[in-house]
Amino acid sequence: MTGWCSVLSVKPSPPPKAGLPDLQPTESLTSSCDDPATRELRELREALRARDEFLAVAAHELRNPLTPITMQVAMLLRAARMADPPLPDSIVVGLERLEIATRRFLKRATVLLDISRLAAGHAFRPDVSPFDLSALILELLADQAPVAERVRSQLDVSAVERGIDGAWDRVGLELIHDNLVSNALKYGAGAPVKVGLTRTGDGRVHLWVRDHGPGIAPEDQERIFGRFQQALGRRAETGGFGVGLWVAREVARAMGGDIEVESRPGAGATFSLVLPLDVGAYLAASELGGST
Repeated sequence: MTGWCSVLSVKPSPPPKAGLPDLQPTESLTSSCDDPATRELRELREALRARDEFLAVAAHELRNPLTPITMQVAMLLRAARMADPPLPDSIVVGLERLEIATRRFLKRATVLLDISRLAAGHAFRPDVSPFDLSALILELLADQAPVAERVRSQLDVSAVERGIDGAWDRVGLELIHDNLVSNALKYGAGAPVKVGLTRTGDGRVHLWVRDHGPGIAPEDQERIFGRFQQALGRRAETGGFGVGLWVAREVARAMGGDIEVESRPGAGATFSLVLPLDVGAYLAASELGGST
């Protein structure tokens, strides 16, 4: 027995007891008989499990102290705005920037925690509340304005319909929106990025993000929604781990929607999110229908 199966120990069997036949094997073999592919697969699974556990712990440890820090920064900003006599504008502006930075970092830690939970096989559970989606999208786009300026791009919000009220998971929508817009700015080569938001007329809402980047080949358009996947060549150019679209689609589907892409090489890409106007009512009806 050589090559893929190695014998680790050989022990002679004890002598048979009187009156009993010798049914013991002549050798006791403790062996490792996994072929290289099986061993590598097992090692990869163990590495993935260790990584997911690390992500969960890291996200938890990063997120915990950020909540009180964010609250303290918000309190300082309110006090600075109401100070009498007024504080210098530079202090107020600095606190405003600090609040934005801490809020974004808290959001990133939340996303990391969501990724670790999804990677561990736990479904995303929407925390549904009513709000104005149009106002949220415009607020998030304002947060992205410095990034757009840095890459010399423009954010076109002319197609965002105002006054769209409904019920969704706010953090989930922030995650999806930030992923789609940041990708459009990243791959858009400095060209304008257009964002649209409309009602569809069938009790749903449609959010779309269009860039004028290099586009995505047809064979990549489904693959990029996989875990740790990017369009070929994109990772070396822009970095990233390729989990953003996977997480975004998982969150969208947990809210009764989905994300699709339309693109062709050299013609940019349009990512579309379609969701029910009232996610809570949709999920309740789905559960009721599934139980009958």
